[in-house]
Amino acid sequence: MRYRFRREIHRWLTAACAEVDEIYVLTIAPTNEETEAHSPGLTASIEAYNALLVDIVEELKDTRQARIAIVDVHAAITAAEDTTIPYVSPSDGHHLSPAGHTLYASKLIEASRRVAATTPT
Repeated sequence: MRYRFRREIHRWLTAACAEVDEIYVLTIAPTNEETEAHSPGLTASIEAYNALLVDIVEELKDTRQARIAIVDVHAAITAAEDTTIPYVSPSDGHHLSPAGHTLYASKLIEASRRVAATTPT
């Protein structure tokens, strides 16, 4: 099942690369401890899905010279020095808080600048 899912995501992104100039693939934010306790395995599923996205994006960048970038907000949140900032809603452990939306926006802007820097003029 996992390999079929990977092939499908790869197919979608390959088709998108042929249709648009730039693609930004965003990872899923981590959940909180309460949500993980309520839904055991959610953290592992999020991490597996994000790893799959990173792998496919890197492959497409290498093989198709596509203007595609991973926006790895999961990594940014888990590496954050200030862990008191709630990037994910404490009430549900899934939806982004205002700080989470701000972080996604800043990471998307950074990715856009990286892609633009690799574009021939």
